[in-house]
Amino acid sequence: MTNSNRKANSESDQDKDERKGGSESPPAEEAEAPSVAVAGDNWAVEYKEGLGNHVMATRDIEPNEVIIIDRPAVLGPNYETEAVCLECLSRVDGSYLCPECELPLCGQQCGAGPWHRPECSVFSRLEKKVRVRNFGRGTVALEYGCIAVIRLLWLRDNDPDEWDKVQLLMDHEEERRRETEYWAMFQRNVVDFMRKMLGLADTYSEQEIHRAIGILRTNAFQVEHPYLAAQGTSGKAIYPTFSFLSHSCMANARYNVDPDNKMTIRASWGIKKGEEITIQYISFLFGNSRRREDIKSCWFFECGCPRCSSISELGTNLSAGLCQKPGCQGPVLPVDPGLSCDQWRCGECGLEVAGEQVLETVRELETEMMDTMETETDKYRAIIDKYSQLLHPNHYQLLLCKRYLAGSMRGQMSLEMVAERLALMTNFITVFEIVAPGLSKWRGKMLFQISKTRMFLSDIKHSRNELDQVGFTKEIQNNIASMEEVVACLEHEPADTNEWRMAQAARVSLAQARDVITMISALGS
Repeated sequence: MTNSNRKANSESDQDKDERKGGSESPPAEEAEAPSVAVAGDNWAVEYKEGLGNHVMATRDIEPNEVIIIDRPAVLGPNYETEAVCLECLSRVDGSYLCPECELPLCGQQCGAGPWHRPECSVFSRLEKKVRVRNFGRGTVALEYGCIAVIRLLWLRDNDPDEWDKVQLLMDHEEERRRETEYWAMFQRNVVDFMRKMLGLADTYSEQEIHRAIGILRTNAFQVEHPYLAAQGTSGKAIYPTFSFLSHSCMANARYNVDPDNKMTIRASWGIKKGEEITIQYISFLFGNSRRREDIKSCWFFECGCPRCSSISELGTNLSAGLCQKPGCQGPVLPVDPGLSCDQWRCGECGLEVAGEQVLETVRELETEMMDTMETETDKYRAIIDKYSQLLHPNHYQLLLCKRYLAGSMRGQMSLEMVAERLALMTNFITVFEIVAPGLSKWRGKMLFQISKTRMFLSDIKHSRNELDQVGFTKEIQNNIASMEEVVACLEHEPADTNEWRMAQAARVSLAQARDVITMISALGS
């Protein structure tokens, strides 16, 4: 793990990714130990050689307890983005421009907002105003590439407390300089544009601007509120305290962001005093064979969490191929946990194969999923039948395909189809809860679906006398336990989101189930 953070997308982003197969200290140095006190009621930032700044629990923390509440020091548009409102990030068409700097806004209501102030003070001074010419989905407004950078650098002279926090974050200059094409692109489109076109050469050095670019590249959190997602726009933010949290693929904390951009980090399970508090930068749904490479590429470190260190991913075989030796069908996995390991071996018969052979099969499966509509049940079945001969039954991509098979079963279904759908969802959660335990959004949503489906089948069986009163009562009690967990997972999601509404529905189901148990008890007495 490391504190060199560029935060992962929200889980709503992960849901979209999984469907298709699917982040002034001397710039060249790592950030040193905090020079100011950074601590809360139950946590503190500590520094350790080789790990950097990280967050430790200073007392025992209960599941679902609030650990940190954070607000963005910087919030702005993405580097390569279409023109959006420079206050709320909504799509714009250029019909309303800021009266001071002539950059696009939604309207007068966004003109006095705080986020637009830094670049407005820069662009409004220009004798020849910058005109944004491209608007609409699929376009790129090159003029926006510097906006978030300006907003970050603005803190230096206008909010020294936030500036001090941001300066504790890493920028990974050494690694970024090796990405020569990207470095040249940012030099041209951001550094030179700011210093030459915007007249900021005497205000910010090249070194300062490159460091700001690196802090954003390494630590920015994707901002995609429901109203932005509906339009297809988004932005990024730097949450200074949140950015101290290190990554673990088996993180003990989770986060959500309210419409006002307040971020709340809660414990996913009980955290003991002296334990590190961690979050996930990337979806848990991807197996080691993909997830670890993405972490290295995006965040410049190799994760050493228990899942990443386990060739079989804690016995789940989420990245395993299926042995093709006649009569074997054992799990085929890397011979060692190194990222560069290309030699894979069957755990049953010892047959060795090139890892690329397994990975190519996975890519072919991803492609076929890309070409499948959400309602094409028969096609999902055919894909699963085909790749079940090549990949382990628990392979992450195969499990995702099975999940989408379950989702494709809609409308009027036979009881056999309902039972099949329940089995597919139960298999999915049973495997993934091993590598992603604790209270989480994904678990709450899936448990809700499973519990409703299981209770529906139990009602049918009870009405047909296929389930006696004792068995029916037990099913209701199991449903109560599941719905209580659904509430625990989802009750703190932002109001009026689908997840929040699901928690409310779970509460209703809980009340109904408890009433039924009371009635059954009364009839039996």
